[in-house]
Amino acid sequence: MTRLDLFKQMMVALWGRDYRSEAARQLGVHLRTLMRWDSGERPVPDAKLHILSVLLRHRRRHIDQLLLEHERQIDDRRYT
Repeated sequence: MTRLDLFKQMMVALWGRDYRSEAARQLGVHLRTLMRWDSGERPVPDAKLHILSVLLRHRRRHIDQLLLEHERQIDDRRYT
């Protein structure tokens, strides 16, 4: 996977296929800047990839917490 592919997949994982506007807002850049990165016209700065990594880790923790809570509720129902 190329760096650009990784960038795009990270954004899809965070915001879905129509990620551009929300990604630009969350990354604090103009939409046109994001589109230049997205097209490969300009390289994605390391700092922006780092931000995406942090956001993905946060999302993963949130999902993990939701799954644990769901499993706990299922277990509670089995014993009540």
